[in-house]
Amino acid sequence: VGRYWDAMEACRAVGGVEGDIRAKLMAGAAKHGDIQGAEYIWETIPKTDHDVKRRVLPSLISTYASLRHTQKAADIFYTSSRQGTTPDIAVLNAFLTASNDLKSVYNCLSLMEKARLTPTAATQGILLWKYYKLCGAERAEKYFETIQSPTERHYAAIIKIRAGEDNLKGCLTALQGILSAGMSPSSYSLKYILWVVHDRIRREEEVNGTAVDNLVKIAEHALQVAVAHHALNTYTAHAMFAIYAETGRSEPAHQLWFFFNQRGVTD
Repeated sequence: VGRYWDAMEACRAVGGVEGDIRAKLMAGAAKHGDIQGAEYIWETIPKTDHDVKRRVLPSLISTYASLRHTQKAADIFYTSSRQGTTPDIAVLNAFLTASNDLKSVYNCLSLMEKARLTPTAATQGILLWKYYKLCGAERAEKYFETIQSPTERHYAAIIKIRAGEDNLKGCLTALQGILSAGMSPSSYSLKYILWVVHDRIRREEEVNGTAVDNLVKIAEHALQVAVAHHALNTYTAHAMFAIYAETGRSEPAHQLWFFFNQRGVTD
């Protein structure tokens, strides 16, 4: 019920818990970055109970990764594997997220292949971001091209990457890919597109009024897409308000504010 710390205190008081409660506590530890709590739960699991270990291992790895203890994440991953806890795709995804060098990434992919596990959309999204951070945008783009029938999650990842490279054209191409496939873009995808437009406007407004007008039109098109696909929330609206403020467009900003409140959008 959202009272993680109380639950963890009760867990310690009774000497540990079992079943679904253990898994929920481990997930709570990951959410709150509670390494001591996560390690305590892990230590209460019998060494031979590989099914339970497999269930909670992603949360333990995520706890380490959230606090940048990547070496601990790697150690627990390899130790549990040697002790007989064969990793499933959720465990490997968690380890992949925690990996901060190419060697770890390739080791993880090798383990997936040996275990005959099929990468999920989440796996591929993580890989896109890892290739970008470790190798650069070109490597990430090459990997994106190998993904057959990309999902919105894949497109969202490449939009974030292209936004980081100030590649507005590439972002819009990805948005069109989402729409052409009959999918609905997420607020996550549209937010990044709008902020790229905003940053472009800040650079253009003093030298080229026509360019600014065109950029605002691009942003308003993205806003229309957000409304049509129920992706208008505080994140997309905030980006659009920033664009209107940057360009001195008070009337459309007021209209958006009215629309936003009329719809009762709060998240």
